[in-house]
Amino acid sequence: MTELDTYIQYARLTLQNFAASDAETRNALVNQLGDFAVERVLDVGCGAGLQLLPFAENKQSICYGIDIGEEVGEVGTMIFREQGFAGKGFFMRALGEQLPFADESFEVVICRVALPYMDNHKALTEIARVLRPQGKFLLKIHAPLFYWGMLKERAKTLNPKQLAY
Repeated sequence: MTELDTYIQYARLTLQNFAASDAETRNALVNQLGDFAVERVLDVGCGAGLQLLPFAENKQSICYGIDIGEEVGEVGTMIFREQGFAGKGFFMRALGEQLPFADESFEVVICRVALPYMDNHKALTEIARVLRPQGKFLLKIHAPLFYWGMLKERAKTLNPKQLAY
């Protein structure tokens, strides 16, 4: 089994879990925006791109996702096609610190849990650059308790690499 196959399995399982969640949970980001018009949306650190699906469905947005994972283009496009949104989702491998988009390209930029794994200053500067005036930036990061729990678990391994990660 290749890394792509493994990632596709992961993406399908994640999609099943996402689809099984209630509509309020699935559409939480879109619902926060109310009547705000979203022609183009970017997800920085998109993974399989699931958070973009409600934008395609409810706002008829053109969706873009970037991630450092090699599989992002193929898997994101596959999921959008399978969900009936072929041509609405575009995915590419890129860094949050070097977004391959023109200035003021998006009404909405999403970054869920990925920012702590980037150079924050560079990534936020890039996000501000591609966000249109009056645009919305939807950011989610882990709470401090998440990191405390992670440290406690990894300390049990006594493995310096695990602690550093």
